Amino acid sequence: MSAFDAVVFDVAGVLSSSPAPMMVQRALDAGIDLRQFAALALGPLDVDTDHPFHRAERGEISYEQMVEQLRVLAAEVGIHNLPSPPTGEDLADALIPVQVMIDFAHEVRRSGITVAVLTNNIAEWGLWRNKMGADQFADLVIDSCEVGMRKPNPDIFRLLLERLGGVTPERVLFLDDFEWNVRGAVAVGLRAIHVTDHVAAITEARQLLGWSTS
Repeated sequence: MSAFDAVVFDVAGVLSSSPAPMMVQRALDAGIDLRQFAALALGPLDVDTDHPFHRAERGEISYEQMVEQLRVLAAEVGIHNLPSPPTGEDLADALIPVQVMIDFAHEVRRSGITVAVLTNNIAEWGLWRNKMGADQFADLVIDSCEVGMRKPNPDIFRLLLERLGGVTPERVLFLDDFEWNVRGAVAVGLRAIHVTDHVAAITEARQLLGWSTS
């Protein structure tokens, strides 16, 4: 019998490549300091705030409203050429599926363990789901903009447990590429893997599942 009832995957950085290099290049092309750009465009990533990007990820404002508010924030510090975040089409083109991780998700599901996806996302970025073929391997998808909460807020992990049928947190394994999201999951009692290398993360997950890693 497996030690886990569910394995939960993040999207960008885990099931797919990250869009970060695209945005870094846009900032460089605009001549904007990367740290300042990240603070303006994304807000603090390790907490949940009322920054426009966070509000869009919670579904409180649209992509267009987010862009408008980000430009106001940038103008307040003298930046008038802040690159726009990627559109849904930009993101769909940029995200490259990580096939070894998607294959692992299929393997987990075939073993009888529930597979879920938990992602921070804005409504206009919904094309990722078809690009990743998520409905072919995921029993449950929780999208931050659809539930009004986002990682790393522990509440979204509590919602995850509820939608998994009330499983106990220690029987859920969560994979995410951001350390602060891992901390949010662990705070609720989930087992978690910080994904910095896809193959290494899969090996660690297989060990925790009690599967052969050969």
